[in-house]
Amino acid sequence: MINDRNDKRYPLVTKHVYRVSDLVLYDRFARALEDGIARYPVFRELRFAARIEQEVLLDAIALDSAWRAERLSIDSAILDAEGMFATVYGSRKADYCSFRVYIWAADVAHAEETKERILAKAGSTRITEAMFSIDWHFSAGKEIGGLAGKGRQVRLGKPARQALVFQGANDDVDVHA
Repeated sequence: MINDRNDKRYPLVTKHVYRVSDLVLYDRFARALEDGIARYPVFRELRFAARIEQEVLLDAIALDSAWRAERLSIDSAILDAEGMFATVYGSRKADYCSFRVYIWAADVAHAEETKERILAKAGSTRITEAMFSIDWHFSAGKEIGGLAGKGRQVRLGKPARQALVFQGANDDVDVHA
């Protein structure tokens, strides 16, 4: 492949992505590094829950004039503005919805402004009392009867009176426990 900016040859690099947002983001990262600039040196993660229909709140977030938005599905969106890129993921529960927002920004001010604007959309429907979540990550196991996994995993097969056992990143999860 030829780099059209200065005709230098460089090896072809491939990256498998599963989301359009990742494709856009990784392309921007690569171009920024090639150009010698820092495009998004600030990263923030925002998690919140609200007692409102997921679609209604995600519509309100996407329609904010502070950014350009693309709805990728019923439960996700990309937000793009000068100095900021964000992905929004929502999930519906029985009586509320929860959101996870990943924000990349040119500076702290852009990141904080994005968080504030998104939380303002939730307004009084936002759940402020303490909640917890279990973040599951699975991958195909090498053995039958077990799941090899990475990430934060919880073994729930023991009686409730026992404490939850958190698996390490390289530990196997015993599905028969």
